[in-house]
Amino acid sequence: MSVTTKKIPLAALKIILIILLLSVLELGLAIAVLFMPNPIIDITELVHNNLPNAAVLHPLSAILFNYRAYDILLGIVILLLAIFGIRTIYYTTAPLSETYSNSHSQFLRYLILSIIMLTGGYVLWAGIFMPGSAFHLGALFASIGLWLRLSHFIQPQPMANFLLRFIYSSGLLIFTTIALAVMVEGHNLLQYPQTNAHELILLIEACLALSLWSALMVFFMASPGISLK
Repeated sequence: MSVTTKKIPLAALKIILIILLLSVLELGLAIAVLFMPNPIIDITELVHNNLPNAAVLHPLSAILFNYRAYDILLGIVILLLAIFGIRTIYYTTAPLSETYSNSHSQFLRYLILSIIMLTGGYVLWAGIFMPGSAFHLGALFASIGLWLRLSHFIQPQPMANFLLRFIYSSGLLIFTTIALAVMVEGHNLLQYPQTNAHELILLIEACLALSLWSALMVFFMASPGISLK
């Protein structure tokens, strides 16, 4: 009893210390935001003024795939590294065996898949003039993938086939290829030529959506490969 009594104040002291440190951090962030000096450059105005040169009509798409394309490119690299981490974890843990019953009809599955594909195509196209991009499309495709997994139409596999590995890396592969290819024409890295900037951004978004979909599926199932039943 005496040992337990001595540990309780120490645990409470740790909690109080953590709360105090977080409070100081939040106070510092609040002061930094409230007393932030006026920006020398109006970023919002700068974004809107350069929209005609961004090959898209919505500021969000322009920021993600034109003005801050470096961030998206590095984010895809991190996503691919996370998939490698899932592969490592899978081979160091024993996968659980599972039993299932297929209670959904084939018609329902293909109906939902068709609706999601049509919606995904619209989201990809709508990213030109409204908030819609590869991230929205990847999450949309992942939602139907999760439904298929929970319905046991998709099963985890210890190995990913060539097609799935290509989908994993398609976003980074296409993004990097375009980034380097534009330099051949004398442009800077990730500076899209005005003649076909829209088509290049659309291709990048489509490939990124596939990579995001596959990554989210891998994260959910915690296995490097998937297969259809």
